[in-house]
Amino acid sequence: MRVLADLWNDTDYKFVDSTARRVQRWMAEEGIRDTRAPVGGQRPRTDDAERDEIQDVLDEQEGGEGGVGEAGMRDDAVRGPDLPGEEVVMTSRGVGPAGHAARASRAELDRARTDKRKVGEADVDVRDTTREKRARQATIEEMYGKEKLAEFSDAWLQSIYAKGLPFNAFRGPEFQRVRRAAERVPRTVRFQFPSYRVTAGAEIPSQRTKVASMVSEVRSAFQHTGATILSDGRKSRSGKPLVNFLVGGSNGALLYATVSRDGSVRDTANIVYRRWQTIILSFSAKDVIGFRTDSASNYTAAARRFATDPYADIRRIAWLPCSSHVCNLMLSDVGTRAGWVKETIIHARALVRFIKSHGAAHTLFRKLSPRVMLVEPVETRFASVFLMLTCLKRRRDALESMLHDNVWACILRERRLIAQAQWVQQQIRDREFLRCVDCSIRVMAPVHQLLRRMDRGGMMMSIMCEWSQHLLELIRRVDVPADMVEPCVREVAIRNLHMLEPAHAVTHLLNPYRRSLRYHESLQTTSDDARVVEECNRFLLAQTGDDPVGRLYMTVRDQMTARDNCCRGGRGRGR
Repeated sequence: MRVLADLWNDTDYKFVDSTARRVQRWMAEEGIRDTRAPVGGQRPRTDDAERDEIQDVLDEQEGGEGGVGEAGMRDDAVRGPDLPGEEVVMTSRGVGPAGHAARASRAELDRARTDKRKVGEADVDVRDTTREKRARQATIEEMYGKEKLAEFSDAWLQSIYAKGLPFNAFRGPEFQRVRRAAERVPRTVRFQFPSYRVTAGAEIPSQRTKVASMVSEVRSAFQHTGATILSDGRKSRSGKPLVNFLVGGSNGALLYATVSRDGSVRDTANIVYRRWQTIILSFSAKDVIGFRTDSASNYTAAARRFATDPYADIRRIAWLPCSSHVCNLMLSDVGTRAGWVKETIIHARALVRFIKSHGAAHTLFRKLSPRVMLVEPVETRFASVFLMLTCLKRRRDALESMLHDNVWACILRERRLIAQAQWVQQQIRDREFLRCVDCSIRVMAPVHQLLRRMDRGGMMMSIMCEWSQHLLELIRRVDVPADMVEPCVREVAIRNLHMLEPAHAVTHLLNPYRRSLRYHESLQTTSDDARVVEECNRFLLAQTGDDPVGRLYMTVRDQMTARDNCCRGGRGRGR
């Protein structure tokens, strides 16, 4: 009853009349203030329909009892005013000037109701409400449901923010699968989150079995189509270095092993190769066709030892550098080894850092450019330097507007910042600096476009050779003075050699668009075409047992150079 009283005072929920009277009576007995009662202690007025329903209930109760009224007379002996053509209802609790008013008998009330005007008399139209749909009353659970849902949302979001969970975790397929499973739980079953005991102990063995059955389909493809091992390093939350090994195949990828290092021993080429060899032998060397890592110096040195390994199954494994990492190194080489690009990046980084590090300057810039902000480069990827230069070029008008009307000179009053502010002002107005920014963007744009294509994923190996050759042509044709573009082309060409491996040459020739006779039996064969064929033969030799006169190697090489398998004329001709 106390819950109903709180609902009566705190909400506008409409109660049934009988329930409302019981709630008001209980509140009066307990001394609880009725917030719905009008000022002055009067009861709320009711309309005619409600008054009739209330009176009917009271009449049935008192008429059935046949009791005696407060004035000492029976109800059926009390007579009310008999007015022709009118219905008079005497309330049982009304108090008049002459004491307690008498109430009409049950028979007279029935007779008065039957004497009401019929439909159609005196031009009175009465609406037929038998077929009218009545509005459904909201239940108590619905009234409290919104409040409980808001309370749960607050607790859920606060726990996420307190633990620092990544927001993208709630956009992934795993969480979407959890959400759909929760929606399928019947309403009759009370939904509960798994407890700590279940999550951290009891369910681990069963879930391990289920996950093993899920990845069995991925594992089954390794024996038929082979697998590629991918390795990358990171740091744990405690700062210790970790090395993850993923295995990918035609049906997907899975995490195979994680190596935790204490960092006390230097990660040399010998240690790296021994780690790789252990992982390959534990997996099954005959099922591994490729090993992909980044282009760090110790990884590159360790990759050369695949060709001299005592195990024949390991000697045929092809090492593949991460193409995205190589593109980042291309941008890094252009930005750190080309003198004019390096100087431009240093000045641009100092300008951006000064504006974003001082509140007054940053606030002024945000007023002039509220939607687009300046980008400060990060250490993980050199592509952020390209984004910094691009944003600096696009926000040139906003930067120049900061210097109008001496606003820039008025916001910085500290003596130690005056020299820096004047330097920033000179850089914004320096046409030569802005020209170098534009030239740097033109030189780095082709490499950045290639990096974006690689980040999208897909079948990239078959077009790496073509893209690498096309990349050099695009950089040579940029609208930049020759003395400025030449060192950039040289650095990109050197790094481009680290991107291409024999496996890329094979996939390049296996692409139906490249099956042309010009690679093998044409007078138009260039040095680049001959180098592609040579790299392809090296890969085939490693895969067939390192025997240049062996039958298997000769058969595979003849199949690659056969006229029937080559496209006469290259792209666009019949195969």
